[in-house]
Amino acid sequence: MDLDYFKMHDNKFKHYPSDDPNCANSGAINKCDTLTIDGVFIQSPSILPCCLLALIAGVYSFKRVRASKYYGSKFYSLVFLLIGIMMTDAGLVDCLLSKAPWTPLHVNLLVLDIGLTSSIGLGFFFCGLIDLKVLKG
Repeated sequence: MDLDYFKMHDNKFKHYPSDDPNCANSGAINKCDTLTIDGVFIQSPSILPCCLLALIAGVYSFKRVRASKYYGSKFYSLVFLLIGIMMTDAGLVDCLLSKAPWTPLHVNLLVLDIGLTSSIGLGFFFCGLIDLKVLKG
């Protein structure tokens, strides 16, 4: 994949340090919602606990639903596991790699995030078809 496209559009995504003196007066959340810990820049740090909670909920739901005798439980459990993985990947990309230069790893993680988001939506569609007994569970 050609990274020049992403490098060309990288100037659209400006990041500002949290000690910006205009932060309180600007009213712009994007300028103020940053954190730097030991040189690691974190954009929107409040998202990280939510992503961790989503991973825990996804793995827990995967185990609980997989163990149930519900019709279609194997497919539902897979969708819940994918939600946990997708949210963890989104937290990594959106918070920790938001200021990092575009690299093949960064692009692959973005593609994974987008692919999982689409797959989860399609997965819930198939879960609905399983509930309607159009497909076998």
